[in-house]
Amino acid sequence: MEHIYPAIFYKEEDGRYSVLFPDFDAATCGDDLYDAIAMAKECLALQLKGLRQDGDDFPVTSPLDKIDPAAYVNDLGDSVPSIRLISVDLNDYN
Repeated sequence: MEHIYPAIFYKEEDGRYSVLFPDFDAATCGDDLYDAIAMAKECLALQLKGLRQDGDDFPVTSPLDKIDPAAYVNDLGDSVPSIRLISVDLNDYN
């Protein structure tokens, strides 16, 4: 079963990308945007697997129009954050 959650991506001063998940207490990063997307998928899969193993419910996905990236990032500098949907199929992560 596929699970889809929003993630906030923003570019750091050193060129790396940070990723935050509004629906989880989780963050990751990548050397570039493509690496950050791959890391976001891995991070989301690990969060969901942990919840499933603990018998906890998955959080309800936040509506995109209710997410304010500035509320999650203290200092963006010149970076303009973007919200991307990250999907994972837990069957792919055994």
